[in-house]
Amino acid sequence: QVKRFTVLISIEGFQGGYRGTGVLIDDQHVLTCAHMVHPGEFWIYTYPLGTVTRAMPVFVDQRHDLAILLLEKSVHLKHYATFRSITYVGEPLVVVGNILGSMKWFVSYGMISDYEDFYCITTAMIRGGNSGGPWVNLQGEIIALTDWGLDAKDHPIEIAGGINAETIQEFLKNWKQPNPLQFLLGGMN
Repeated sequence: QVKRFTVLISIEGFQGGYRGTGVLIDDQHVLTCAHMVHPGEFWIYTYPLGTVTRAMPVFVDQRHDLAILLLEKSVHLKHYATFRSITYVGEPLVVVGNILGSMKWFVSYGMISDYEDFYCITTAMIRGGNSGGPWVNLQGEIIALTDWGLDAKDHPIEIAGGINAETIQEFLKNWKQPNPLQFLLGGMN
């Protein structure tokens, strides 16, 4: 069920290609990480519909590394992403992402290991291309979005951070009802 609202993102431009992941929050919008916003054409791949559509960034929060993409064509699903802000250390989770930018859905399993600022920390396997992908609890609710993973020169260190659902929910509220003061203070770009 989680794969249904998880999308793969390909950004094609003169500076090369970028790959990542996002989640459908409604029939026209994808939530992903702000560091995924690069110049170029955004292509969104859905599962299992096999739909490919263009998108463009419409709202970005650099501070919390979150962005909203507007789809060129609507994607109709029975259920879209839901968020759960209450979590606990040791809670099992499933990470869905575009592993190594291969344009394939990849699932790994782990648990919440710790918290840091607005991040949940996990030892689940995270690789490049997973940015913006959901961490879901066993009820299929998003508890975080993949943001970063630590790498060593010869091998990955299995520690990664995801933007927690509480921060995501606040971001979505600000996107739908922006506060003019945020724009003056540079909180949303």
